[in-house]
Amino acid sequence: MKAIYLNIMQSAMPKYQLEKLKKKFEEDGFVVLKNYLDSDQLDDLRNRAINLSSRLMKDQESKDKYHHVLKSLNRQDSWFDDELKNGSHVEILEALLGFKPNGVSAAWFDRPIGDDIGIEPHKDAYGSDKSEKVGATIWISLDKASRDNGCLSYLRGSHKKVYPDIIPIPGIEKNSEHAVFVELNPGDAVVHSSSIVHWSEGNQSLMPRRAVSYFYFGAKI
Repeated sequence: MKAIYLNIMQSAMPKYQLEKLKKKFEEDGFVVLKNYLDSDQLDDLRNRAINLSSRLMKDQESKDKYHHVLKSLNRQDSWFDDELKNGSHVEILEALLGFKPNGVSAAWFDRPIGDDIGIEPHKDAYGSDKSEKVGATIWISLDKASRDNGCLSYLRGSHKKVYPDIIPIPGIEKNSEHAVFVELNPGDAVVHSSSIVHWSEGNQSLMPRRAVSYFYFGAKI
């Protein structure tokens, strides 16, 4: 099943658009923002992310199977810290969640050409404080993300169900009628609940699949 895309720029959105997004987010557990970044914003984010990730990966002493994922960029670069706390997406997340979330981490996600290791079904809220409301993640695509190079996949509506805090979550049917493959163009973004089940496959294409995400926990209950 394919995702429904909403054409929304990063600039301030009218109330009716935010209400439409919120309804979709509450129903499905995720919402896609087409053309979220303009070309200049995309170039700036891509250049900053590539430069920082290249430096950090060069300094890595050991490499596990997920070494192409770098979390806590906000602790390494003040620009990413400011975006995590004050980026224009924070207002969108607040509208979707109904409260201002707590920024936790800015992250780099790379799925290089030939990397056949995906990420199995999981939820971002794994191991989180149960006294917190559900948070959210915004995932901004720097390249074209397709089924061939490991786009994100969601189990639509799974944020409404309870799953064990296990990675991978057992018993998830990746080809279920509720599975949605979210294919994105550079500059598109997807916002998802930290409780939704999602995954991605390996990169079987000749194109890279890079992204930057900002992860947020919910407010204290």
